[in-house]
Amino acid sequence: MSGKKRRKASNSFRQAVQNTHELGEDAYCSGLRALTDSDSRRIVSGKVPILGSVNLDAALRQHYPNDARWDYGIGIQKSKPWALWVEVHPAKTSNADEVLKKLTWLKDWLAHSAQPLHALIPTARPEFINYPPPAGSPRFARGTAPRARSVPPAGRGNLKEGVLVDSCFL
Repeated sequence: MSGKKRRKASNSFRQAVQNTHELGEDAYCSGLRALTDSDSRRIVSGKVPILGSVNLDAALRQHYPNDARWDYGIGIQKSKPWALWVEVHPAKTSNADEVLKKLTWLKDWLAHSAQPLHALIPTARPEFINYPPPAGSPRFARGTAPRARSVPPAGRGNLKEGVLVDSCFL
């Protein structure tokens, strides 16, 4: 050994989670460990380095008990650290208003209460996971669900077949 101490690489996602007052240090989980058992079978890491994850719904339940809270934040390393925002939901017309309400909550929370995490969003807006929905998954009927069609297309689909994090939206 050369005697030089190796510096551990900094983890911007972990720091952002820990510097978000309402989340605190305990909300950060390494890898995808913040995902519940049922969701961890649906969302898996691929080739992209995972910087960590946070279960927003659980971590913020005490602060926002009556709000429609978003599910997860996942930190990834691309050209620089990024935060992805994942909401696991069936693609049913009846769920569209609920998902849109959660998206509005997430945008507001990031802008006003989670500036360190907001700074890790590459386009300054929450991104949906973008993946091709499996064949036979539910679709929003044309002309019958204007609110459902307002959910970004990348956010539609059915996660029962699983999603690779590195295929998210690039």
